[in-house]
Amino acid sequence: MFEIGELGYLHNGEYAPLPSWGNSLLRLGQHIGQTGGSDNCSVVCLVLPTRAFGAALLSFGVVLGRLAATRGDDETSKEHVEHLSNLRMGDSVTILDGARRTKGEFRGIKTSANGAAMICVRQPVAKGGGLTRWFIPEYCAVSRLPSGGILLVPGQAPAENLIPNPTFVSRFLPEERLLPFATRSVMECLVIGNLNVLRSETTDTVFASYCEPDGTRGAGEPQQLRRETESEGAWAEGKLHDILRTRRFLGENRTYRADVLAAQARTTPDRVADAEDAVVVFDGAMAFLKWSSYCSPACKIVLLDRTEPRFDDAVQQINAKYVMRTGDAADLMIRPLAAGIETVAYREGPS
Repeated sequence: MFEIGELGYLHNGEYAPLPSWGNSLLRLGQHIGQTGGSDNCSVVCLVLPTRAFGAALLSFGVVLGRLAATRGDDETSKEHVEHLSNLRMGDSVTILDGARRTKGEFRGIKTSANGAAMICVRQPVAKGGGLTRWFIPEYCAVSRLPSGGILLVPGQAPAENLIPNPTFVSRFLPEERLLPFATRSVMECLVIGNLNVLRSETTDTVFASYCEPDGTRGAGEPQQLRRETESEGAWAEGKLHDILRTRRFLGENRTYRADVLAAQARTTPDRVADAEDAVVVFDGAMAFLKWSSYCSPACKIVLLDRTEPRFDDAVQQINAKYVMRTGDAADLMIRPLAAGIETVAYREGPS
């Protein structure tokens, strides 16, 4: 029997639940996303029978957990204004009008006659000249795009226009979270590993989520789907990338929630610095040994398997850091994990 709230996948032409080890990793990631983070870096090390889909499922859970734990997504009008006040006159603004994106120039924050702050944007028109548009911060979603520009979404824009697969995504997020999820870039999780493998597992492989006819879905409270379901329940197909929104696998002007870095990268890219407040997943011994000292996030997750090269070197370094630990991190673990997964969790001491 398929357990409500678990991801499914296609197996011999039918949907099947994830194996127990896969479900354990997803739930562990979700738990760490919700509870991880402290003044001292927390480290969770896992030795797996196989690393296939391990980092993908963990990061999927981390992003879901961080989304559930975050209350700051719903910015106030004052925060909107502070966010925009760093823009220079003439900076690019992308406005989402329904499903259509239009370009404009930021013309400043103006104060109306009644003292309310208004966002002023100037847009070109076909016959020359320009059109000045005014937006009330309380009724807009505002986020900074990876290109450095601003995405402005008027309140009437439906979230479905922003999310490639809204039916699948809505199985994991309540409706009031969809618009902030789609319009704001937040680095929730950075995965360091093999880019080709990570791309295949998150953007190519089809998963599915199940919903009962009464709208019950997920492991939390019942939610009403925004479309009719069949009497026997409904499946929604999707990919892990629909939730991860991995920056490297998206177009330039798309908001993101996660990113990836090649373990064999020769230089330290900006995305490592961007991950200061994120959960960092080291997918394999090489990723951990090369990049652990460069990353200082609130939480590190290390995935190893015994058959990979440099497994012993990674274990030796983890043991050395464990000896120097400032405390245990049992609060980051969930029980029981699937058979065959070995774990250790601790608070990292000074290097």
